[in-house]
Amino acid sequence: MHAIWTGSLSFGLVNIPIRLYSAVQERALSFHLFHKKDKSPIRYVKICEKEQKEVDLEEIIKGFEVTKGKFVYLEEEDFEKANIYKTNTMEITGFTELSQIDPLFFDKPYFLSPDKKSEKAFFLLTDALKTTEKVAIVRYVLKSHENLAIIRPLKNILIVQQLRYLDEMRSIEGIKGTNIKRSPKELNIAVKLIEELAVDFDPRNYKDSYVEDLKELIQKKAKGKKIRAKGKRLQKTKMSELEKKLKDSLKLKKKSA
Repeated sequence: MHAIWTGSLSFGLVNIPIRLYSAVQERALSFHLFHKKDKSPIRYVKICEKEQKEVDLEEIIKGFEVTKGKFVYLEEEDFEKANIYKTNTMEITGFTELSQIDPLFFDKPYFLSPDKKSEKAFFLLTDALKTTEKVAIVRYVLKSHENLAIIRPLKNILIVQQLRYLDEMRSIEGIKGTNIKRSPKELNIAVKLIEELAVDFDPRNYKDSYVEDLKELIQKKAKGKKIRAKGKRLQKTKMSELEKKLKDSLKLKKKSA
């Protein structure tokens, strides 16, 4: 597995050489793009406006518009020079309980592993986190952006769980809620239904079944077969039927059990 970042994990006055790896992989189907009219392939190219020709990636630099029409151009080494400490260090700023962090703030996960010469310090931190049942709050720079994250132990490695900043979260103002009163009877049935459907979460029980449906449709189209829509749209529940629908759902669950 290829490390996407290398640097040091700062733990007090201890600096632990580490490597960061992506913990997720794309599972979506890969589609090519075509012109609907003549089925010609569509491709995206980077064109120099002045020369009107395609430019290779290594010839491209980034620019920031400081005033209208005036740009400051940055080379790759400029991003490190902005703050050498931050671009090379994952700094632990404190420790907290995982329960104090709202899941809304959770973003991408990464794997963290030590350099061979720093395994003792790395696993000492891992054991200390397990013993205290705490997570470390860290900050680090990745892709020209300072990230907020937590570090938590998973077996013999550490997981970096990137967090969203508060100013990245949108306000709930403008999202429609409701103050409509529910009858105690309806609430009681809804609670019973939830209790009947309660399960222990096991990620092995879940997969993207829509992708399988899509693959099936693609195979049929490839063979020139007629495509019939699979599944059907559900009808909206009338509020006058709410109690009956809840009761029927509860009966159906008990019957299947």
